[in-house]
Formats: sequence, structure tokens, C-alpha cells
Amino acid sequence: MATINSFPPRKPPLASEPEMIQLMEDDLKSKLLAVLTKAQMYQIPVMGVFSIDDLEAHKAQDICNNGAAMGVMYAGCNAMDRSQTELNRDRRTNAAQGQEYLFGVVLGVPAQGDMCGGRTPATTILSLARQAILGTSLEAYSETRTWVFVRENPEYAASTNEVLYYLQLWRLTLIGQGNQ
Repeated sequence: MATINSFPPRKPPLASEPEMIQLMEDDLKSKLLAVLTKAQMYQIPVMGVFSIDDLEAHKAQDICNNGAAMGVMYAGCNAMDRSQTELNRDRRTNAAQGQEYLFGVVLGVPAQGDMCGGRTPATTILSLARQAILGTSLEAYSETRTWVFVRENPEYAASTNEVLYYLQLWRLTLIGQGNQ
């Protein structure tokens, strides 16, 4: 018999987790893997990367064999002054500073559709990623906000004759971090 007080144990705040960056990266990777599986694009690998160059280290042939490859990378953190934003106009709570954590979803696709005998259009994969991530949050971490889409663009400087790269930038905000 369930009682009223039978709530699942509450996790500590994400900010107190030493591996918080890894937890955020893993959250994005799992969302990407889930949507690719649902779209029957099982062959597209999703990995943690440090940069577009790191994804490129998997070479054009690997991307060609799978039709695409995706990487999730940590892109930094910015302080956020809530008093300068529209987040909260209540003076009593403006002192709670937050941090914006930025992550990039990198997509590499063959530059020539003929080179690999056909490919899934990059825009389809990028749209699936956007739909899977937008408005979701890290499960069990109540203090996180939802993933916010920042921008998406082709990375011309990083692209080669064999591989085109695209970058989606995502933001997750934590408010009132510190010693909790």
C-alpha cells in the first residue's frame, strides 16, 4: 500500500554534482540517439567530442560509411545577471545569479551525395535534433531550465571537400548555484 509520503528520493542539485558537465552532455547524446533510432537512422554514431576537429578525426570515410556522424561538445559557460534579463522582475530574487551552459551539436555529412551513394539530407537530421531537444530538461534535476535553441549554422571554415559540418548551439541555465 502506497503512502502519501512515498516520493522517489530527490537528487542533489545539479550544481553540486562534480560531473555536471558530463551529465548535460550525456543528456543531449541520449536525446539524439533516441530520435535517430526512432527515425530508423541507427547507423549514425553520436559521440562526445571536444571540437569539430575532434569529430573530423573520425575521417570522411567513417562519415561516408554511416551517412553522417554527430558529436556533442561543451562550448563554455557564461555568468547570467538576472537583474538585467526578463527572467524575474522581483527585486527580492534578482540576487540569485545563474549560469548559462552552452553545448554544441556537431553534424558531419558527406559533401558529395554521389560519393557515398546517397545520403540523408543534413537539414532533416538537424530538424530531428532540434525537435528532440527543444524544451526538454535534465530528468530529475528540478533546478534546471529547459534546453534553449541558440542558433544553427553551417561551419564553412571547418568543412572540407569531403565533409560538410553544421553546428547547433544549445543553452541550459542553472539559477542560484553555489553551496546548497
